[in-house]
Amino acid sequence: MAAFQEAMLRRFVPSVAQYLRDRLPERVADLDGAQMRQRVKEIFGRARKHAIVIEWDLCRYAFLDMILGPNFEARCTWAAPIFSRRDLDATQKVAAALEYYLNYLDDSCHV
Repeated sequence: MAAFQEAMLRRFVPSVAQYLRDRLPERVADLDGAQMRQRVKEIFGRARKHAIVIEWDLCRYAFLDMILGPNFEARCTWAAPIFSRRDLDATQKVAAALEYYLNYLDDSCHV
């Protein structure tokens, strides 16, 4: 099982890296391919702490992480309550965080 997950991760990291390049070109312009893949792997490691494992959820979490910075879910006063909720599953937490960012966020949490 671990080998299967590792193979999926190897295939998925480049896809998420490209997703981020397509949506955040200015934010990731200074990262070369290897740096971008490493950053995505680090983001995935943080996502696992919140049980975020579904591919689309990982893409959305990575998007937020690239915009708001590492550990945004603990650092941003609006995100911590979302990610600590026990009544939401990982998909719902990511959706709520993205919705908040897109609709309500001021610039106080950006890095």
